[in-house]
Amino acid sequence: MSKLLDAQESTDNISKEREVPPIEHLPPEREGIDIYAKQICEHLADKYDDPSYREGDVVHGLAEFLSIAGAIHAKQRNRRQMFDNAAGRG
Repeated sequence: MSKLLDAQESTDNISKEREVPPIEHLPPEREGIDIYAKQICEHLADKYDDPSYREGDVVHGLAEFLSIAGAIHAKQRNRRQMFDNAAGRG
């Protein structure tokens, strides 16, 4: 019986040593979002032959939307991971 308990403790210790620290999800950097928003607006302007997609307010608005969406998504992923880890699913 003692050997069985020792084996279980050894397995538990190995499992603890292999635990991976939680991943922190971060939103994309704003510079990358700005570049991407500009590329999207350029594409839309060309596709629909509408130069208004190139206006600064349109590009800025899209970049702001993407930034907020990215922040919300990262926050949601972090919360879900915390829940999964607490429930023993992480």
